[in-house]
Amino acid sequence: MNKTILGLLLAVCVLGMTLIMLKERLHTAPPPVNTENPQSPAPVHPQTQAPLPPIGASLETVGTSSVDMGIAQPAPTPDRLPAQALTLPPEGGEKQANPPAAEKTPPEPARQGTPKAPVAETPEKPAKAPAQPKIDRFVVFARDTGATLRLVGNGPISYTNTSLQNPERLVIDLNGQWQIKAPGVPKNPLVTNVRIGKSGGKTRVVIDLAGKPARTRHVLSKDHRMLDIRVDTK
Repeated sequence: MNKTILGLLLAVCVLGMTLIMLKERLHTAPPPVNTENPQSPAPVHPQTQAPLPPIGASLETVGTSSVDMGIAQPAPTPDRLPAQALTLPPEGGEKQANPPAAEKTPPEPARQGTPKAPVAETPEKPAKAPAQPKIDRFVVFARDTGATLRLVGNGPISYTNTSLQNPERLVIDLNGQWQIKAPGVPKNPLVTNVRIGKSGGKTRVVIDLAGKPARTRHVLSKDHRMLDIRVDTK
């Protein structure tokens, strides 16, 4: 890079010197021409006219030639700088200054949660009143040795039983006010009739018998919803 710059400077200096020499020659006025008695110009000695320096000549050669020819060299101007100062800046230009640090923006305050609309409380449904106890099925099955009375309720059956004489009868007291209808009684050896009554918060079932039974059994199902009353003559 420095060699290229020096070569350019030398070429500029040579061209400058050549232009100065040409300018001085042009300013030299020729002698007046005598039209009446023209005289031939004096021959110019080849040594009096210095030849032009070649374009590729070095700076020292050009300076020596100009001194020999008696040509005054121009004084160096202060505008000219030494060759060492004519250095090109490095490629890419000067490094850019560090960019100013970005201003820190204060953190945004945390968004508060959107308040949820209060959930309307659904009013509690009133508890259903317990269904009235009901004997859905009341039947009498006739057997050879007696009869079986079956009661099926819509809820658990709680009861007490009693035997009465003169006449013979069997009493079943159901706890609570039950809806119940007396069943029909088929022909059998013991049961003649069934009656229903209510008293003191209880429902009474009276079973009329033809005679004293030899055996009486009460069978309640596991869920307490079905009650079988068996009476036998043997």
